[in-house]
Amino acid sequence: MTAFDAAIDAVFADRNQAVDCTYTPVGGSALAGVRLILRDWDATGEAAGMTVRQSGRRGEVRRSEVATAAKGDAIATDDASYSVQSVRLDSAGVWQLGLRTS
Repeated sequence: MTAFDAAIDAVFADRNQAVDCTYTPVGGSALAGVRLILRDWDATGEAAGMTVRQSGRRGEVRRSEVATAAKGDAIATDDASYSVQSVRLDSAGVWQLGLRTS
């Protein structure tokens, strides 16, 4: 394990950064105890002379805990349930998930 891997693991282990969730792949069995980092995002732009604002929620899970992520997968925390809308694996081995509240 590299120092970079250890730093990522430390962030996911931090109770102030990540929460436990149940990750359920489409057509698969639920994976309990997966660590999830939730982030909110906002974007502002202009279209046809009007200001347009978008917001959303993004989640991050480690590939070491979720081998394959796909659109339609489900995530449940103690507070909310989400449906995965988009998926991207970053260079650190962390799935970047676009989420929608279920």
